[in-house]
Order: sequence, then C-alpha cells, then structure tokens
Amino acid sequence: MSTTWTLTKENLISKGNTRHGMARTKFYKHWISMKNRCNTDEKYKEVIVCERWGKFENFYSDMYSSYVKHVEEHGEQDTTLDRIKSEKGYSPENCRWATYKVQANNLRTVKKYEVNGEILTPREISEKYKINYWAVHSRIRRKAPLVKASEMNGIK
Repeated sequence: MSTTWTLTKENLISKGNTRHGMARTKFYKHWISMKNRCNTDEKYKEVIVCERWGKFENFYSDMYSSYVKHVEEHGEQDTTLDRIKSEKGYSPENCRWATYKVQANNLRTVKKYEVNGEILTPREISEKYKINYWAVHSRIRRKAPLVKASEMNGIK
C-alpha cells in the first residue's frame, strides 16, 4: 500500500457527501461490508456491530494502524476483517485483520479437533503434520486417529 491516510480535521470537512476522504478505499469498503452483512444477510442476523463502530471515524481510530501493518505484510488483496470469536459480534476487542486462510479456519461452521492437546481444524492438522487434507477427512469419518505417532516426528 503506497498511500497512508491520516484522518485529520481537514479530511473530515465536508466536500459534497464526502466526510473523510476514504470512501473509495479498501479499508472503508471493509467497514461498509461489515455493516451491510449484519443488517441484511440472514446468516448474520444475530451478529451485531458495536455501537462505537456505527461511525466510520471510530472504526478508523480503532483499526486503521493494524490494517496498514497487515497490508504491508500480506497485501491488500489478502487482508480481511475477522472476528476472533466467531460467535461474538464486531467490536475492537473481538476483531483483527486476517488472511483468507486464517479466516476460513475461523468460520463458525468449521469443526475443530484435539490433537496432542491442541485444538485444530482439519486444514491445520493437514498442514502441521504434512498429511493429505482428504486423508484427514477420511480419518475423521472412520473415527480413526487423526495423527499417527510416525507422523508426529519432528513436530513440536
């Protein structure tokens, strides 16, 4: 991301319908998408956006610096707004920027399993223990051990 926006008094002065100068940015679109999801999507009807984030300026204040850091590390295309605990709403305490991969592992619908004291998704088991993803699913269906002792070698 080459341009860093700073929310200043000058940016907040009205120019037509523009209040902050960020309406065309990806960051602003994340805020709009979050609000629209919770207001119109049936799957999100029980998910609330905290009152503070009803105003874009507050969302900006809480999330912009971490957004910039995430974009610098992962790129703008792989930066998504993620709820840490998917059963809770959108708030500064429960949100972070995540890659699509991290977010996919955090869906409410993804089942998690305990392996060696760790709670992991099938995808995480596959990656950590270098086991084919579909083999993990096969083991789940058969109620077989998710990881064999021979597959744990070298894993800490």
